[in-house]
Amino acid sequence: MSDSLIREIQRVNKTSDTLIKEYSELHGSMSRGHVHHAMYTDLFEFANLRVETATSCLMLIRRDCIADALGLSRSLLFLVYTAQTPRDQRVHRLTCSAGP
Repeated sequence: MSDSLIREIQRVNKTSDTLIKEYSELHGSMSRGHVHHAMYTDLFEFANLRVETATSCLMLIRRDCIADALGLSRSLLFLVYTAQTPRDQRVHRLTCSAGP
């Protein structure tokens, strides 16, 4: 493996670890007021599941279980895809190998 690839992998791992650590520490600084909207709790629960999935993927990658990490990361990739693709274009891109 080339030195530049090794440096890039180390940089990505460090950044990922920092993001996950900071996200985990966020919960310690949160407090609820007298009125609480359940939707916000649901959003954090959803984000927690995604962070746990990302953490699991990183652990699998570090153990050289690449196929397992790719399979697990499909849910994350699909979420990114649906968040960035307009609804009317999603079905076309998911069902056609040759798209716009």
